[in-house]
Amino acid sequence: LIDLTTAAASALTAVRVMENRDEHTALFVFLGPCSFIGNNFCRMCQAIAVNMVEHSSLVLLLSFVYRLHILQDTLSVRYTPPRTLIWLICALPLLLIVPLMVGNYIEQKPVTDEGRRRFH
Repeated sequence: LIDLTTAAASALTAVRVMENRDEHTALFVFLGPCSFIGNNFCRMCQAIAVNMVEHSSLVLLLSFVYRLHILQDTLSVRYTPPRTLIWLICALPLLLIVPLMVGNYIEQKPVTDEGRRRFH
């Protein structure tokens, strides 16, 4: 589900990043289908795509930790954590990423007319 969300958001945005050295900022030029809907939708898709990639990496890390835990317990008495604990461990990174996703969305601002003239 995470990878599907990441792929859908990435396909909608199709971003080209340009550097504005005068203002020390990065400009996101949205070339994908989201540009037909509007800038806010493009920024939301970009924020989702970036943060879901981070979340995917955390879930991958957790899966390796869990496998290591299982492999270490094969030699000794095996302890299997309850399902609710496993679900909480998997949900925790998503809950921690939500503030970053909202901050990423809020921080993105439209390009000024002067900035557009410089890059045309």
